[in-house]
Parts: sequence; C-alpha cells; structure tokens
Amino acid sequence: MGRMKRNRIVIQTLLCVAIPVAFLLGHACSNPQVEQATHYLMRGLHRDVPCSECHQDSPLNETPTVCAACHQDDRPAAHNDGPCENCHTEFGWGDAAVDHSFFPLHGGHEGLDCFECHEPGDYTTLDRACGSCHENDRPTGHYEPIDCFLCHPLSDWADGLFDHAFYFPIPHRDAVECDDCHLDPNNLDEYSCIHCHEHSEFLMDKHHREVPPYVYSSTACVTCHPDGLNGGQ
Repeated sequence: MGRMKRNRIVIQTLLCVAIPVAFLLGHACSNPQVEQATHYLMRGLHRDVPCSECHQDSPLNETPTVCAACHQDDRPAAHNDGPCENCHTEFGWGDAAVDHSFFPLHGGHEGLDCFECHEPGDYTTLDRACGSCHENDRPTGHYEPIDCFLCHPLSDWADGLFDHAFYFPIPHRDAVECDDCHLDPNNLDEYSCIHCHEHSEFLMDKHHREVPPYVYSSTACVTCHPDGLNGGQ
C-alpha cells in the first residue's frame, strides 16, 4: 500500500472520530439534553436556561448545585429557610407540595393554611401534641392532662367519644357521669369506688380475710371486680 493511500485512510479515520466529538462539544451548552449525568441533571424549567445564567465567571465544576445559590432572592418574606427541594420541583414554584406525612393533614386539619399552625419562618419547632394549638379550645373544667386522641377524632371536637368499656363498663349502677367516680376532674388516673360503695374498711377487711392480696383501695376493687360485679375473677 502506498504512503499516500495510508495517509488518506488515517485522515479519514480521524475525521470519523473528530466530527461527532466536535458536534457534541459544540452542542453541550446550547442543548441541555446532552448532560454530564454525574453533576447536575437539567430537568423541568432548567432545560431552557442558558448556560451563562448559572455558569458565569466560575469554572463549571465549581458551580453550586443547591437551589438557594440561584434562587435565594426568589423566596418571599417569612418563607421557610429549609432546602427548596423539600417542597418544590424543577417544574415551577407554583407546584409546591410539602410531604407532611410525619403529621397527616386530614379531618379538621385538611386544607389549613401553613400559618394557621406555624409561625412565619419557623416550621420545625411546633409541638405535635394537640394542646400546642388547641389548649384554648378546652372548655372550663375539662379533664387534663390527657391525650385528646383518647376521646376526640381529627374531624371535629364535638364528635368526642371515650370508649370507657376498655377500662371499666359504664353506666355502672348510678354512675353515668365522669365525676361520679373521678372526684378530681384534672386527674382521670384517680377514681373512687368507695365513694359510692360505702363499705367500712373494718367489714371489707373481715370479708376479704382469705382473699390475698386484698387491700382497702379502689384500684384493688377494680383488679378483682373488673366488670363491677360481685363475682370478681
């Protein structure tokens, strides 16, 4: 093979490689579809942003990738200062949707504006306990401290219903109201059987002499008579 023919083959080979590479390099900035997948993917509205809007005087590999590096001034007053991607996507600010699964917003909480619960600019310190927002909703003489979920659903306070049968069946004889047994409205852990069943301690001690571990107390009554009947268990 002659020298000229060999040189022609080499030149043709180099052109076959160089032209596609030059094409890709020339379009890497003007066409965001050509991406360096290991750095920052251009998605949503970023696909149409000219390179110069993000890559100004700094080298490409030194351009920050956090949203606030470019969009800090786009935050409205009193905006949450957390990472933008917690609520927003690259498809537009208007598509904001925070993942509130850590405290599901359903029932009476559905559709609430953020600032009905959160102070502007502070989205992390709010206590999840109902009383942190609803303490003033308790009527006068309401039982506390107590977990609101024991009686109330999230849909409406008025739907409150406490399943007392889990602890002790009521109505029980003449006891139908809470304060018939719970003499202290602020302490539902305490209750009195002896208040209604006026058994003298002397007679009860004598009657239960052979029933260990009997003691003269209301909690002992319920331990042996969980359904309020004489038969006990």
